[in-house]
Amino acid sequence: MVAFVPGSLRSQASQSWKDCVAGCESDAALSMERWAEDLARIRLQRSLTLDELNKPPRNEHHRAWQDAVRSNLTESAALNKEIASAGVPFDVGELGSVRAPYPEIVPLLTRHLMLDYSRDVLGAIIAAMTVPYGDREALDALLGVLHEKRNSGDRDILFSVGNAIAAIAKGLHDTETLYDVASDPRNGAARSESLVTLATLGDERAIRLAVDRLVERDNPWAAMNALRKAKAWSARSVVEPYLTDETSEYRAEAKKFMQSAEKALARKSR
Repeated sequence: MVAFVPGSLRSQASQSWKDCVAGCESDAALSMERWAEDLARIRLQRSLTLDELNKPPRNEHHRAWQDAVRSNLTESAALNKEIASAGVPFDVGELGSVRAPYPEIVPLLTRHLMLDYSRDVLGAIIAAMTVPYGDREALDALLGVLHEKRNSGDRDILFSVGNAIAAIAKGLHDTETLYDVASDPRNGAARSESLVTLATLGDERAIRLAVDRLVERDNPWAAMNALRKAKAWSARSVVEPYLTDETSEYRAEAKKFMQSAEKALARKSR
């Protein structure tokens, strides 16, 4: 991922930002101590990135990285200024790794999502919108990006936008959107997190989708994860062949499913 360097970092956030973090009762809320940890961590990341930008390029790869970072900074400058004006002390490229909530700028991010940005900046905006407190407008905007990009072959962008859709849809308890995204093969890599989230919310349609994925060998990891979240232990026969699969992550997920199934069935038999 291409790094972003901040336009500005205030030593303290605005009072409204502090009040949001201190008073929010959602799962995304953090103590002021953890909020301070975010600031300290990102200050360090910024310092390291600035150091790398100011060094003479070591090779062509390093030069290309420096050029990309500078380009991203220039392109996202206006957006970062708006974020700072809203009292949030992080730039768009940093928000994806921030644990403190920032619901007040989701409408701002939604508006910029629909503008014409490069792939790097678009990806940063999508990552910043991968939050459980997005609203319906944000979800609709992300679905628009999915429909625009699903024939692009850009797996990373599809995976990212799928994660953002799943996060917001889960917060809204919108199982229909999750099912629509997870069940449409045209959505490619964007389907995975919607399938797992649908299972997490207890929608039984996720079980059939996941079993079909395993049979077709279509992203087995997400399918097995969904079956485990749904506690669909009756699907053991479909999962079992993956215990000896050539792909290590599939073997590991199959083992986790089978172990969870064994424990659950043992408890039930007592």
